[in-house]
Amino acid sequence: MAGLSQDELRLTLAGEATGNSQRDALIQFSRLLVSTSGTVEASAVEAVRAAGYSDRQLLEIALAITAITFTNLVNRINDTTVDFPKVV
Repeated sequence: MAGLSQDELRLTLAGEATGNSQRDALIQFSRLLVSTSGTVEASAVEAVRAAGYSDRQLLEIALAITAITFTNLVNRINDTTVDFPKVV
């Protein structure tokens, strides 16, 4: 539903380069946000900005991660059936 091919989705989920530098910067930054704690290194913020993301978009990225995390927690509590097709 995001407009990615199966191959692009597989690479994205694996954390591998997709060949799209802006998308790859987004993926790397997002993975950094969810896998670390504390202040994000200035170099990481500068790298995602250099890829074309604005300060507003950086906050929107954080908001999207927050919403997804919240939804995942609620789904765990409710034992929600996941209806997305499996990525192969």
